[in-house]
Amino acid sequence: MLISNQAARRVALGTLAALVIAFPFVHIQPSRAATAVGGTYHPLTPARILDTRTGIGGLPIARLTAGSTINVQVAGQGGVPVAGVSAVVVNATATNTSAAGYLTVFPTGLAVPLASNLNWLAGQTVPNLVTIGLGATGKISAHNGSGLADVVFDVEGYFSTPDTSPDPAGLFNPLVPSRVLDTRSGNGAPMKTLGSAQTLVLQVTGRGGVPTSGASAVVLNLTVTAGQVSIFNGAGSTDVVADVNGWFTNSTTGGNGSRFTPVTPARIVDSRYGTGGFSTPWGPSSGRPIAVAGQGGVPLMSDPNPPTAVVVNITATDTTSASALIAWPDGAAQPLSSDLNWSRAATVPNLAWWTWSAGSRAPSQRSPRYRRPPKRCARTAAHGCRGSTTGAQSPGCHP
Repeated sequence: MLISNQAARRVALGTLAALVIAFPFVHIQPSRAATAVGGTYHPLTPARILDTRTGIGGLPIARLTAGSTINVQVAGQGGVPVAGVSAVVVNATATNTSAAGYLTVFPTGLAVPLASNLNWLAGQTVPNLVTIGLGATGKISAHNGSGLADVVFDVEGYFSTPDTSPDPAGLFNPLVPSRVLDTRSGNGAPMKTLGSAQTLVLQVTGRGGVPTSGASAVVLNLTVTAGQVSIFNGAGSTDVVADVNGWFTNSTTGGNGSRFTPVTPARIVDSRYGTGGFSTPWGPSSGRPIAVAGQGGVPLMSDPNPPTAVVVNITATDTTSASALIAWPDGAAQPLSSDLNWSRAATVPNLAWWTWSAGSRAPSQRSPRYRRPPKRCARTAAHGCRGSTTGAQSPGCHP
């Protein structure tokens, strides 16, 4: 399959039955494009704006029922301005779940899209970062696919509208993923697990392509304040791994980067049903280029304002063994990083920030080599959410 090297993303992984990729939010365009488009990012101190367990957010204290949708006021809450906001970044959590299910977050006023942000099994508490455009009256909606579940939203930041987005603060600079923390090997921190109630302070600026100055925030599978990052472990002990994917400018004069434009969530790859040109599972040590530009509302590279990166929600499902997925610009060397990690028979989603190399060569038909993560990374599970193999979607298994 011939794909422009500017519009492709190379994906390598271990063993899974299906890969699902959807645009939950934005495409990213140069700040100095021919026409001013998109907004800039403004990080916030995290604040809880919804908790159906306690009534935060003004909704009833009750779990979401199967097939139900709630509308959540975001504009004017948790530090988000009342006006001039195009999209928000929230950490969404499902808890007190009664059955395998999924949650779809989307701009209020739209029909529920074929996309999802969270997947869980009965009894699990599952979070994921969500970047989503605001809908009518500054709200976002959450749809529960099956079973009962409490939902929690913590707002992390917002994107302003183009008319309220003066340069140079809040422009995004994508990076080829780079590992800046791995407590298993001593990268970025001592080689030991993070104990219960302990906090790890991680130096980010000056590492992994992030400049020593001029950065206001970074992307580490989530968006956090730049310079140093504090990671707190609530209970037990665990190893911690962090991969940096990009950074945002601060107000320093002369900062360059790209602006953000929200899109309606759209599925661009689903290897279970042939969406995106793939209708077979990804096997072990295999890699495939993914067409991005021109898909799901993202402009072509020939557009006057060509995209430089996208934000996607990527999901692995029907997995046959514990493994990991790695995504990077097609034509570039495979990095030591990962976008997803899973155990056998699991359905696992994660938000990812993808860029591509404008100067990369055409995709090779030869799959890149895959480096399996250390065994300490892998976890096992007895059962997982298994999607249907008959073409119909099994209840609670919509990734």
